[in-house]
Formats: sequence, C-alpha cells, structure tokens
Amino acid sequence: SMATRLAALGETELAKQSQAVREGLDTYIKTFAALSDLTVKLGLTPETGLEGSLRGSVHAIETKLKDLNELRLAVTMLTLRRHEKDFMLRRDPKYRGEFNKTVDEFRKHLATADFPPAAKGDISDKLTAYQRDMMAYMDGVEKAAAAAKSLSDVFAKLEPQMDKLRSAVEKLSTTAEEDRKSTRLNSSHVSESRMPSSA
Repeated sequence: SMATRLAALGETELAKQSQAVREGLDTYIKTFAALSDLTVKLGLTPETGLEGSLRGSVHAIETKLKDLNELRLAVTMLTLRRHEKDFMLRRDPKYRGEFNKTVDEFRKHLATADFPPAAKGDISDKLTAYQRDMMAYMDGVEKAAAAAKSLSDVFAKLEPQMDKLRSAVEKLSTTAEEDRKSTRLNSSHVSESRMPSSA
C-alpha cells in the first residue's frame, strides 16, 4: 500500500495520513453501497421495490371494494392512502401510528361488512400484505436517512484529511524537485572543476 511505501521512505507522518484517508474512503464506499441498496429496495420508481409491492396490494383492495360497492371501507382505505402519501412526502414517523390505527379501524369495519367470507378473507390477506410492506417501507426510509447522515458525517471528516494529505504530498514533491535541481547544479560544478585548464 501507499502507506507502507511511504513508511519505508521514512515519511511516517505522511504514511499515517495516507492510511487515515484510505480507511475513510473505505468507510465512505461501504456506506454509499448500503444507501444505494436501501434506495433500490424502497423502489427507484413507484412501480418497483417496496413502493411497488404496497401499491399493488392496495390497488387490489380498492378494486375489490369497488366491485362490492362497500363505501365505508372505501373511505377508510382512502384515509390509509392519505397516511401513506403523507409519510412519503414528509418522512414523519408519526404516520406509522396513524397508519396502524386506521388499519385496525378497517379490520373492525371489514368484520361487520355484509359480503361473503371468502371476499373478506381475500381483502384481509391483501391488507396484511399492504401493512407489512408499508412498515418495511417506513423502516427502510428511516435506515436510508441514517445512512445518508452517516455518509455526510464520513465525508465531513474525510475532506480535511484529504486536503492535509494533498498539501503534504505537494510539499514533498516541491522539496524533491528542489533537491533534484540542487543535485544537478552541484554535479555540474563538480564536472566543471574537474575539466583540465587550457594552456
């Protein structure tokens, strides 16, 4: 590694700086990869990832309720959708509690609704999937926010280390160039002094 080569040249402090930057970059890359994975899991478009799954479940419920002409459940479902949209826009954890409370209300209305048990079972299964995906989506958003903050913190620490390393390398390069010029000049004087004088 660069740190090992610098240490071998006697540049111990520079070797330490180089190692610190290397470790910081490794942490940055790992954190960025984790954030990227979370973003894909949440859904890069409304049709993919957890967002796509939860929308698929809720659209199936809405279609079923429309077919059954069940107004009270349709209104409760609209409230659930509003909590979903509010969370996606505001990222406020309070919507988790409101969403789950409305799911409980929906289940109570579903239990007393006047339609076949098979239809109730189908809607209940789809509601379970919708709630599960919504909770996973909320968890993912919280983890992504933590990863984004961590990424910012890592970069804030890494940036001055990189600046310090760059300055040290530039100083070393300037010193090496000056030494090279001085050596060339000295060898030139030595050569001249060794030349025989003409009679």
